[in-house]
Amino acid sequence: MRDFEKLCKQLEKLSHEDLLRYAGEKYGSSLRALAQVTDGDVRKASAILTICAMAAASVDGKFEEGEYYHIAGLITATADIEGISYEDAKALIEKSIPEKDSGADFVEGVYLTIAQVDQQASFDFIFFLAAICAADGDVCWKERAWIKKIYK
Repeated sequence: MRDFEKLCKQLEKLSHEDLLRYAGEKYGSSLRALAQVTDGDVRKASAILTICAMAAASVDGKFEEGEYYHIAGLITATADIEGISYEDAKALIEKSIPEKDSGADFVEGVYLTIAQVDQQASFDFIFFLAAICAADGDVCWKERAWIKKIYK
């Protein structure tokens, strides 16, 4: 548990570019493992991870521009939407994740599925979620509790 708290503090201090790079690395690891479960369907695996990222971005009830920069590329790649705006991304999240914590069960299921295929990738998935939450410079207690609930 203390290691997770330490990770959150480190992520909060990263520059925007370094956080994007870190999130991208963890996304890639998670995607490779999830693609095994989807019979090699990378597009489907990417869509699943995008939903998880949108859930993480909306956990605290606010969708900040820092979070937007992290998930806009995922939404663009997954939904073939060119240059999605902040307002459009916010509307998509509100439509896709209508209630707070409504994505927790889905995200937990994804975590458990990845863990069955690749234990390291399941940790990377948690780190990816933490990086999304850190995009606004603060992984608040609500976001930390949400992530901890997923990997309990």
